[in-house]
Amino acid sequence: MPAGRTRSVLIAGIAVLTGLAVASPAAAQEGEFVKTQLAGDEGSGQPNTLNPMEIEVAPDGPVFYTERRGVVGAWDPDTETSSEIGTVPVTTFQENGLMGIALAPDFEESGWIYLSYSALPLESLTQRISRFQLDANGDLDMASEQPVFEWTHLRETCCHSAGALEFDLDGN
Repeated sequence: MPAGRTRSVLIAGIAVLTGLAVASPAAAQEGEFVKTQLAGDEGSGQPNTLNPMEIEVAPDGPVFYTERRGVVGAWDPDTETSSEIGTVPVTTFQENGLMGIALAPDFEESGWIYLSYSALPLESLTQRISRFQLDANGDLDMASEQPVFEWTHLRETCCHSAGALEFDLDGN
């Protein structure tokens, strides 16, 4: 892809991401993006979001997103509606919370969703990456949690916690 085209696609993608929106697949094939609102304002019928942090688009179209307060949401492209599919207990002290989401590279087969979050209790100072599965209703199955990695985090000093998750080309 030519450098100018790559830059314009990246800029359009960033615009879509920062607006908590997705591009329509047909428009993306034509090199254009269509903004689609994933979550709503009062009266829209869609759940409101507070501090959205990260989104992931599944290969078959659903969009999963996280909110710092611990909510995991999903947008269904067929019905064009969002729903809260689970809540992870987190501490939001000093800008902590549910920070990241990544779908396993083999998500269509395994169904694993990875989440990065600030675990309770606050005094534990624990940041955790765990993987979860969806139940038959498409909700986050909290009993399926499998911790993958934990580390200690300095929570007494403010601010700017991180936790975005990505897989590399080898699935790491």
